[in-house]
Amino acid sequence: MSERDKSRFAAALMAAAAVFERTVTPQVTEIYFRVLERFSIEEVERGISTACATLKFFPKPVELVDCIIGGQVALEDRAHLEATRVLTAIKEVGTYESVHFDDPVTQAVIAQHFGGWHRFAEMREDGEKWFIKDFAKAYASFARAGIKQNSALPGRAEIENNFRGYEHRGRPAIIGNPETVGRMLEVAKSEPKRLPAITRVEPGLRSIGEILGRKSEGGF
Repeated sequence: MSERDKSRFAAALMAAAAVFERTVTPQVTEIYFRVLERFSIEEVERGISTACATLKFFPKPVELVDCIIGGQVALEDRAHLEATRVLTAIKEVGTYESVHFDDPVTQAVIAQHFGGWHRFAEMREDGEKWFIKDFAKAYASFARAGIKQNSALPGRAEIENNFRGYEHRGRPAIIGNPETVGRMLEVAKSEPKRLPAITRVEPGLRSIGEILGRKSEGGF
């Protein structure tokens, strides 16, 4: 969690306190926040919900940690599902068009771990299983660290237009829930604009296998 999540965290903790008929002071809330800040706000909220459903007394910080970590299996499952969803989008949407996933962790993994949506050019089937393993591992790490990206992922067309100084008028393809994407875009307005690490598309990049090969060689 970050400082920006404090009010959301406090609301969740106070709701749990109401369930257990307890009163939580600002000082106690701050202690809980510091203990749990290594988790994302979504993980903490799920952990609090689990505590409300399984515990008889208001949870101590260590008990909330247990509730959160107990949900890590679900996190691994979600990571693999997101990897599959990205593969589907690569095949159905392609990398020429900009995209916006409804999961900010997925977007952060694509932008920061793989170097951007434009890096996923035409893929070969022999690279899929390695991509899924790499993506899922990165997703779980990013989720636990609370690393997210709310802004859209530029495609090859948008990057080329920006490189040539042209205005890009196309809208990103929405992958998932449009309402969630809309909320993410509102958050993105207050965040610094994220640009790809390179300013033009590399025409020779053609497969996920090549992507992973370059990555292992330190090419990104």
